Amino acid sequence: MGLLSWLSGKKEGQASTGGGGGAASSGGSRISNADVNNALRKLDGTPGSITEARRVVGSTPMSNSERAEAYRRINGSVTYRNQRDNADDGDVMCNMTSMAMAMNGLGLGTDESKTGQYENVLDKKRAGRGLSRYDEDQRETLAEGLGVDAVTLKTPGFANGDAAKAWYMENVFPRMAAGATATFGVEGGNGGGGKFRHVIRLEWVEDKGLRTDDPFGAGVQADEAGTVGYSKLNEKQGQGGVGANGLLSWEQVARMNKNKYVQLYATKGQPKAPPAGAKVPEAAKAGGTKAPTAPAAAAPKARRTSVGGRK
Repeated sequence: MGLLSWLSGKKEGQASTGGGGGAASSGGSRISNADVNNALRKLDGTPGSITEARRVVGSTPMSNSERAEAYRRINGSVTYRNQRDNADDGDVMCNMTSMAMAMNGLGLGTDESKTGQYENVLDKKRAGRGLSRYDEDQRETLAEGLGVDAVTLKTPGFANGDAAKAWYMENVFPRMAAGATATFGVEGGNGGGGKFRHVIRLEWVEDKGLRTDDPFGAGVQADEAGTVGYSKLNEKQGQGGVGANGLLSWEQVARMNKNKYVQLYATKGQPKAPPAGAKVPEAAKAGGTKAPTAPAAAAPKARRTSVGGRK
């Protein structure tokens, strides 16, 4: 079964006898296959190393928990990108910058010594096709033009952090454990220009919340209205930044991401995903909470709004 079926939640094949096992954490599920471990050790954040690791992981028999741990490590190897360093429109480029990191996680990218920053390459492709960077439906179209399967899941109006966690564990974690990458939309606030909508790269779904790369800066606790503020913004020079490798608690996710969306991406035909109904690993990176089985039906697609950058 390909990842498109997994992204869509379509049932195909029989449930795997693998799976279960420990948490997908930095010291989580042990991967026993030497070829997989070798490919993971060679990860250096470049598209080439990620492509090779994904090829090995996708073609090697292993338990679902081992596969999830391998994809967690691959996602963790992606180089952080700072939207405020972009040559044009840096403060409204969260969408293309987060999408560039998600594409890198699939092994896509360019030789940036020749092309310039990949997020700017994507933005030129977007503009050339007459697509809006602020509309997630049109970013989905852009991803598909890159040869990527994409699906946008609408998030419900989470009542609390427990509800957000349950939804992500059912709808997002199984897909990422099978090799998908993702971005998601939130409501932003005090970034230096009033209220705005924002797009963040989702690195992994953990037991305590979402591991993220926020291309704008370091976020702080969302207020009751669901607006996230920033304790510090990235500098306008260099690809590094204080938004790298952040953790949003489930209560923050419930406030910031309710009634918005998660957009998932997968390379066509690679790698093969566990069949729908297969057991997924017990937890995500920080470990401990059992994740439910993969959904047998597709989650509803998001209704699009103009999102993805400060404006």
